[in-house]
Amino acid sequence: MSTPHHFTTPRTARYYTDGHEKTDAKHFWFVCHGYAQLAGEFIKEFQPLAEINGRIVAPEALNRFYAKGFDGRVAATWMTRDDREAEIQDYITYLDGLFQQETDDLNPLASRHILGFSQGTATVCRWVAMRKPQFNHLWLCSGDIPHDLDWAAFVQAMEGKKLHLVAGNNDPLIPPGRKEETHAKVASHGINYQIHEFEGAHELNMGILKSGVIEKQ
Repeated sequence: MSTPHHFTTPRTARYYTDGHEKTDAKHFWFVCHGYAQLAGEFIKEFQPLAEINGRIVAPEALNRFYAKGFDGRVAATWMTRDDREAEIQDYITYLDGLFQQETDDLNPLASRHILGFSQGTATVCRWVAMRKPQFNHLWLCSGDIPHDLDWAAFVQAMEGKKLHLVAGNNDPLIPPGRKEETHAKVASHGINYQIHEFEGAHELNMGILKSGVIEKQ
């Protein structure tokens, strides 16, 4: 009878940056893409933030695959249900190390933003809860908080910080009532949060993100 085992090995990860140098940036964004996206394409959406004294860092998920068939467009995913605990630990270690590297020598006055889009929302929630990186704002865009989140750890990690829940009013990937359930759960844990709803579907809303930055400059 076969027995599964695990062996940890170094892995080369890819990430992209855009915007100002770390020492000059007034706001720093660490942005995690959604399912079947690549960081190189995802980071292009943040050009408006880079242009207003921002620095953008977009890590790419470690698991790549052909989006359709055996050739053509390549995509990435943060995890699947298979061997999920090991994959979660791998991406948390990866994100934590990259975040620390990219915030070294960062302008001490720069605001720090962590953002997850779609599948990336669960990804950043788990990482924030488990490793408690130093940031100011957590943006969950067009996604959900994972069902297995350690809420006690997450609440502790969010002390003194602000959570932003961003979603379109016509997002086909968010089941009816899910947003309300999430809002109620966040409120019940006493987290400082703000709801941002916009006219649209499963997409980023750069207007909301940009206005949030401008207000803090």
